[in-house]
Amino acid sequence: MVPFGITLLGIATIAAIFSTDIFTKLLPDSIQSRIENINFQQNSVLERGTFYSDAWKAIKDYPMFGAGGGAWGTFYEKYQNNPYISSQTHNFFLQVLLEIGFMGFAVLIILLVGVYFYFIRSYFRSPEIKRIPYLIFFIFTTAILLHSILDFNMSYVFLSFLVFICLGGMLAINDSKAFKWQKNIKITKQKYLYPITLAIGCSISLFLSLNHLSASTSFRDAQLEATNGGAFHKLMETVNTTIARSSNPEFYDLKLQLLLSAYNQTPDTEYIKQAEEVLKHIKTKEAFFKRFVYRELEIYMLQQQYTQASELLEAEIPNYPWDIDLYVELASVYFETGLAELDGGSSEVARAEWDKAKLLFNSIQNKAKELNLLSEFQYQGREFGLTPELALPLGQIAFYEGNYSLALEYLSTRLDQQFNDANDIEATIYYAAALNKMNDDNISILQDMYDKLNDEDTKIVKSRYELLLSY
Repeated sequence: MVPFGITLLGIATIAAIFSTDIFTKLLPDSIQSRIENINFQQNSVLERGTFYSDAWKAIKDYPMFGAGGGAWGTFYEKYQNNPYISSQTHNFFLQVLLEIGFMGFAVLIILLVGVYFYFIRSYFRSPEIKRIPYLIFFIFTTAILLHSILDFNMSYVFLSFLVFICLGGMLAINDSKAFKWQKNIKITKQKYLYPITLAIGCSISLFLSLNHLSASTSFRDAQLEATNGGAFHKLMETVNTTIARSSNPEFYDLKLQLLLSAYNQTPDTEYIKQAEEVLKHIKTKEAFFKRFVYRELEIYMLQQQYTQASELLEAEIPNYPWDIDLYVELASVYFETGLAELDGGSSEVARAEWDKAKLLFNSIQNKAKELNLLSEFQYQGREFGLTPELALPLGQIAFYEGNYSLALEYLSTRLDQQFNDANDIEATIYYAAALNKMNDDNISILQDMYDKLNDEDTKIVKSRYELLLSY
């Protein structure tokens, strides 16, 4: 009765403590205080509830056979209720259900129920001296599985390995008679089949593990070389060797970065053609790897293919509805498209593109209102709304439309006088130009920027500033 007794006693104790204060008053003051301070209206609890709800949304789309290993980490942004970041559902059973569906989940439950059934039956039938050594397996397995309902213990290989080892240990007490075929195996040459199969399986597993380890090591070496400005051809050789050992999407992503960087620095279109071929190839295997969206976008923008860029982002935003960075990219594409049309003399087309950006901003504002439905005790996660990065294209559009006060309002949120990236400089140029248009020629902000730039960059910035004033 010990296994059942321990479990039932634990459940009864928890129920008694949280249903009435009669039992808590019997506890020491320090423990009583801790129990009374337990609050289910806190971020970690509320966030888990959101994870579970979002996981069910995903499960409904892949009910029978699941979405495959790592599905939650890949798909969760499509189903999330708010812009949190979590590569785990914090519930082993829901995560497994999403990955292998109800068919696979049924097999897991049958396995667990079968092991527990045989353990409990054998436990009751065995003499007490034989029970104790096996009880530790029951305790370990039950404790980890119960805790994994609220956390991601089973995502750690060691704990997962320990659980299944303990499940095997629970079956060791089994007093059931051997099947007839098991007895026959023991007296025939088939008895060697299991150890031979096990040895072959272990050898294959060891080979694959070493291969992946070697690939990961080469990948880290390539990353370090790229950071230190290594030779392009040597880097590509290392990356190609890495990819030959493993088709990890991160390895392909590094190759794409190298090719696009090379195209950016040279006029050789061969690099971008190679990038397009690599991306097309890997997307047949990894269609949902988010970084490839940004790589494809970069390919289009480098070639000024604005229509394809906007179509890509419009198609991908529904898969990542809370990723404000994708909205920023789309707003920037609308701005660049409109500017190209304006320079080409099509002012009406330009305004139509910029109207799309304004409609996009309205949709962002409307979606941001959904965050007001969250409990005051739950964090929303990532920033969503009018971010400094989103304010830049909106401010630029307002400038070209002649709404200088609105341009200043937007651009003021993006100003950063560190001037350590291109957008810092861009925001400052437009802000200063908008001030000038409103007869407030405040040159101090420009002078601060010039002081931090070299002579060549200063000349380019002054030229751009004068060009803006001519509109």
